[in-house]
Amino acid sequence: MLLIKLDSQQGYYAPGDLITGTIRAAELPSDTHRLAIRLLWFTTGKGTRDVNTYFEIVQAAGPTTSAHAFEFIAPHRPLSFSGQLVSLQWAIEVVAFPSKQSSLARIVITHSDAEITLRNAEDDLKRLGINKPVVQLSGSGG
Repeated sequence: MLLIKLDSQQGYYAPGDLITGTIRAAELPSDTHRLAIRLLWFTTGKGTRDVNTYFEIVQAAGPTTSAHAFEFIAPHRPLSFSGQLVSLQWAIEVVAFPSKQSSLARIVITHSDAEITLRNAEDDLKRLGINKPVVQLSGSGG
C-alpha cells in the first residue's frame, strides 16, 4: 500500500510554492527496492493523452513499513486548467519497483485559489449581453 499525504490540505499551489508531503509505504511486495516519487502533469479529454514527468526523486525502499518525505517546487508552467475538450492536471505520483504498484494525488498549480476554467467565447459574450460578435474587416479596396 502506498499513501501520499500532502502537508497542505488545500491542494492548490502557486508557481514557486514548495509542495511537501510524505509517502507512507506498507505491505509492499518482498522484492521492493526503490520508490520513484514524481511531480507530473497529464492531459485528459479528447485526443491523445500527454504525460510529462517534471521532476522525480528516487529513494531506496523495502517491503517493511516506512515513511519517505518529499518536496518539489511548483513550476511556473503549464498551469492547471479545465476545458470542454481538454484539461491539464498536475499530480504527485509514487511508484514502487519492480512491482510498479502506484498511487496518485492530484494537485492544482494556479495563480489563484481555483483551477483555470476555459469557457466557450459565445457563452461569455451572451453573459455580457452581446448576442453575436461583430467583426469588421478593413481592406485596401482598390
